[in-house]
Amino acid sequence: MSTMIDTLALAKRLRAAAGSDNYADELAEAIGNAVNERAVTKADLGALADQTKADFGLLKADFKALSDQTKADFGLLKADFKALSDQTKADFGLLEADFKALSDQTKADFGLLEADFKALSDQTKADFGLLKADFKALSDQTKADVKALSDQTKADFGLLKADVKALSDQTKADFGLLKADFKALSDQTKADGTLMRAELTANMSKGLLNLFFGLTGVIGVATALILHR
Repeated sequence: MSTMIDTLALAKRLRAAAGSDNYADELAEAIGNAVNERAVTKADLGALADQTKADFGLLKADFKALSDQTKADFGLLKADFKALSDQTKADFGLLEADFKALSDQTKADFGLLEADFKALSDQTKADFGLLKADFKALSDQTKADVKALSDQTKADFGLLKADVKALSDQTKADFGLLKADFKALSDQTKADGTLMRAELTANMSKGLLNLFFGLTGVIGVATALILHR
């Protein structure tokens, strides 16, 4: 229980009694009342001690129950840990065996792979040698074919040049003959025109005669231009 004095109430009583003759009596009574109202009795202390013992007993029982439960849980945890440790050791043993088997298999596979790679390398070298020989043979054959084609082209070009010259000479000769024939035809045309003009003079009117003479002049000019070329 609390033993604190109500100082506010005590101060009010003291102020009220300050101007009276029995101030000392009022002061003593006020202090006594304040102390008596807040005083702790032996019965109160006994009740508090009994309650404290009871609470301590309950707390001790709870602590013992908690301790027993903790010991039981720790025992179960220890058993679980031992089982887990044993299982881990067993699993680790199996894993170690599997790893060794995998390592041995890997070494064996690597040995086979190394042998296959060496065989492939040797085969590749042999194939490269054959390919190199084939390429050289093809290169030599190509060079020979190119030379033969070059020689044949030169020969064909020589023949073509001779044929072009012969054709040019023949064309010139044919053009000379054609020019002579055309001149003869022109001369004959002129002679025929003269005869026809004489005949037309007797048979045609003056207007038709002038038209004929005009056409004859045009033909003569065209003939002269062709012969001039």
